[in-house]
Amino acid sequence: MEKRFTLKDFFLFAAIGSVLVALLVAMYMIDRQWTMMSRMRATMQEQAEDLRGLRSDLKALDQRVERGAFAAARAAAVQTTPAAGAPTDSSASKSTQVFERALRATRLADYAPGDWLVRAFGVGLSTITPLISQDVYASNVQSYVQESLLSRNPDTLEWEGLVARSWEISEDGLTIAFRLRDGVTFSDGQPLTADDVAFTFGFIMNEAIAAPRDRAYLEKIESVEATSPLEVVFRFREPYFNALALSGSMAVMPRHFYGPYLQEPATFNESKGLLLGSGPYRLADPKSWTPDLGMVELERNPRYWGPVTPSFDRLLWKVIENDSARLTTFRNRDIDSYTARPREYQGLRDDAALTEQARSFEFMNAVAGYSYIGWNQRRGGEPTRFA
Repeated sequence: MEKRFTLKDFFLFAAIGSVLVALLVAMYMIDRQWTMMSRMRATMQEQAEDLRGLRSDLKALDQRVERGAFAAARAAAVQTTPAAGAPTDSSASKSTQVFERALRATRLADYAPGDWLVRAFGVGLSTITPLISQDVYASNVQSYVQESLLSRNPDTLEWEGLVARSWEISEDGLTIAFRLRDGVTFSDGQPLTADDVAFTFGFIMNEAIAAPRDRAYLEKIESVEATSPLEVVFRFREPYFNALALSGSMAVMPRHFYGPYLQEPATFNESKGLLLGSGPYRLADPKSWTPDLGMVELERNPRYWGPVTPSFDRLLWKVIENDSARLTTFRNRDIDSYTARPREYQGLRDDAALTEQARSFEFMNAVAGYSYIGWNQRRGGEPTRFA
């Protein structure tokens, strides 16, 4: 007897398909809710730890008040306060300017914070561990996680205080003393102090750490000393025109996180994702990243000390090595930005469908790097034709 596909069978299969689709959607939503709950639980745990630390600080403050130490400190502060109209440290007056551009952006009428910012790397990253990484892509990721003492204003090119609130340079130019901001913490809640700055220099200059490039840059510095919890002094071997940039741009590495690797430098040198800092973003697990993930994901640092809340909840970089594939991904709105190649730029600007969903920007990157040819002047101890 011949079996035929009837209308009843159609509705039966349609019902089964609808149930399967509903189950898949439900599973996806439950998985997403579970992920969100896990993140909320982790954030609440961090907040609870911060509150316990705050209670401990308040208790210590109460004890100091009882001993009269607070009154003495207040009297000393009154005695050292400059009179009205007295000159102040010019660098100290600049130290609050570093967030001005970001603050102005948040006050624009059409400003709104976002959830994800998705971009693409043209090559896969082998490591994002500071000092070990060798490419600009890893440096880009690190710049969101780690901070330096100073930051350069992109409009005026003047140095402004970031982790440092002020600085003083000796008359002979051999000594630079930085005073750090109070209340700066790393993303795990540990305070950032002058000891971390001094540790960073010592860590880089340790021959067991595979950071020869950074050591070459810093060899003009004779010593870095933490003279108090919030003051660190750089001493140079000789006068150097770029001394402020050299000392102020060194990314601060937390001693409590990287210090143990001085006992096992090979582990650090071979690592792929040891990244922790005081910046606006962080790795969910500062030891968990590996290249086989095929992407880099940073989350907003809930403990960030700056006056501006980072605009995005998360930053995501996908690895898309093919240029055409990156453009297709951008057209499909799976990434949020695309750097056009010169030969395709005008064509993309003339693409009406693309310009409806994207804006184009042209800019001159003054710090994009440089190219050079290095001629060998000696080979085998003998001068070459280029000597």
